[in-house]
Amino acid sequence: MRFFNSKLMVAAAAATAMALLILFSIILTRSGSDEKSLNDTMPPTDETGAADLEFNYFVPDSSFDGTAHQYADYLKTRDDERESLFKLGHYYHDMEQWERASEYYLRSWELERDDISPLLYAAVAMSGGAFPEEAERLFGMAMDIDPHDPELLLYSALFYIDFGSFSRADSLLRELLKVDPGNALAAYHITVMPIESDRDEMVALSRLAAESEPQEPLFRYNYALNLYQAGYRDEAVRYLKTLTDDEPSFLESWLLLLHIYREAGETGKARELLSSAIAHRDIADESKPFLLDLLRELN
Repeated sequence: MRFFNSKLMVAAAAATAMALLILFSIILTRSGSDEKSLNDTMPPTDETGAADLEFNYFVPDSSFDGTAHQYADYLKTRDDERESLFKLGHYYHDMEQWERASEYYLRSWELERDDISPLLYAAVAMSGGAFPEEAERLFGMAMDIDPHDPELLLYSALFYIDFGSFSRADSLLRELLKVDPGNALAAYHITVMPIESDRDEMVALSRLAAESEPQEPLFRYNYALNLYQAGYRDEAVRYLKTLTDDEPSFLESWLLLLHIYREAGETGKARELLSSAIAHRDIADESKPFLLDLLRELN
């Protein structure tokens, strides 16, 4: 079953990016030191640091001449058809009318119970509408039908992450890796959850994510972070230098490298790095005053 857009699946990874910042402050801060923690060298973020999942799947058929609302009214005249009910679920999902969306998804599922797609959409809708008990029930119903479906395992895990059930999420993500050994999102999310873990395993999993989706700087950055946390400082530095060359607009890579230099007392390298970032045309202009402040602190 493949119905979630891959871009949305990458957005799901960004939804836990704030966990990285939290881990920075917990793991990288040196107690009793005058050195700033990496958390102090991060640029300002919004309140959550998380990217929302947006579906926007309700698109009228090209043959229909009218508005989306008129198309929804047309579909309601065909509410004995599975596809029409499914599309109406999308319509109310896009309108953020979560309970109505779930109702139509479930009516669609009732007409073909072997297909868990409507169940999964209904669960996501209930989760988005802050009905966690109902969402969990629907995820469970889908799991009873197809416990090895990759998207079901992933979105169930993301649901449990959202509600702080990290052990349950970890189990689901590891099951996903059995079904899909190269799943970058599963590997990534295991490494950023705040649970006790083996450092070398986290290095291996973050490397898997980075190599499976090399076009995603977040995964590559997470690999560098895990290398550093596991004590592979030189390898982390080399990897970050490559990442800042390949993805210069991904500011977090520059800042992690800056932290590594400052922690080692390599002030000259830190100054040179910041000067390069400030001069780089691919670094957003709104980030440069922040970088200038960091550079002044080193002088």
